[in-house]
Amino acid sequence: MTVKWIRRIVQLAALFLFGWLLYQSRWVPAGDIAPPMFLRLDSLVALTSLLSRGPVVLKYLLLGIVLLVLTAVFGRFFCGWFCPLGTCIDISDTILFRRRGGQRPTRTRPRWKYYVLAAVLVAALFGAQIAWLVDPIPLLTRTAATVVYPLSLGTYNLFINQAGSLLHHFGIYLYPASVHHFSLEIPVGVMFLIVLGMSFFARRMWCRSFCPLGALLALVGRFGIWKRYVTERCTGCGMCSRVCKMGAIPADRCSQTNTAECILCYDCAACPQPGAMQIGLHLRMSGGVPIRLPTPADGPLWVP
Repeated sequence: MTVKWIRRIVQLAALFLFGWLLYQSRWVPAGDIAPPMFLRLDSLVALTSLLSRGPVVLKYLLLGIVLLVLTAVFGRFFCGWFCPLGTCIDISDTILFRRRGGQRPTRTRPRWKYYVLAAVLVAALFGAQIAWLVDPIPLLTRTAATVVYPLSLGTYNLFINQAGSLLHHFGIYLYPASVHHFSLEIPVGVMFLIVLGMSFFARRMWCRSFCPLGALLALVGRFGIWKRYVTERCTGCGMCSRVCKMGAIPADRCSQTNTAECILCYDCAACPQPGAMQIGLHLRMSGGVPIRLPTPADGPLWVP
């Protein structure tokens, strides 16, 4: 099994965990950390909470601070492996918007997300929390709570109305659930569909151009030491640039990588030239000479 498939399994597991924890939060949490774990893992929530200078409980921000430290060392791995909204975008991109025989345009403006991040941080300094509007974890949490959950209960009730009498013949008795609707469910649902629909123009366009959490992690992780490294065996075929969902590999300079935009998804690891590319621990001297830390050169982790 390649690292790319391991990443997909981890993504689906993280999305399932996000949904399960959110479902458990319908009741009073039995523990202190589990149900809101993803919100506490959100580094942007932690940073804006500190900047707003309101009453802050440090233990609630600890996971977000830990994520920033790990990102500074290993790069922007959270976006590619654990972000539940990123996984939803990947799924919608695969199912709905993948054009056979061609690639969607990759020219986007990744600097826009830095303007969004700046606006969120400046607002936090003045005591206004607007991160909940555009931060991916609160955005998906709000969508799941106000749109997906009521819609699933409505679907369940519809099934009960249509098939309830038939089920009674088999001794199965199901009862309708109480459905609560929210005044903002339509705007929230439209916002979520817009985020997914952006993938029609470019893969992960929301993540590339507008996500403020992605911008924060990009700034912190741009000097991470876990990165893509191209060897002299590269033939310049450009396959890695074409499959890169974040546009982190320039089409005309495929030996280079924009580390700030790389989410370590390992899509580029399917390089047809053996040994042309590796992903692992790498340092770079000030003179520009790459130094690769000792690793199994041809092991499955480095060249899937």
